[in-house]
Amino acid sequence: MQSSSHTNATNMVLLCRHHHGVIHRDGWAMTVNPGPGVGEGHATITTPTGAVFHTSHQRPPTQRQPAPA
Repeated sequence: MQSSSHTNATNMVLLCRHHHGVIHRDGWAMTVNPGPGVGEGHATITTPTGAVFHTSHQRPPTQRQPAPA
């Protein structure tokens, strides 16, 4: 994973244990897109063969608050 000089909330990505290990293998790279455009994800992952993938995330549904009694 390519790292920036500082760790902060804008350059962090939540990964499961397996995928966290994958991006630290030789030849893999992951960069955070601070302002993703249409069709771009919040992160770009590049494989050792040069294939490029843009992550895609969906926000969880908002939970409805119970009506006041």
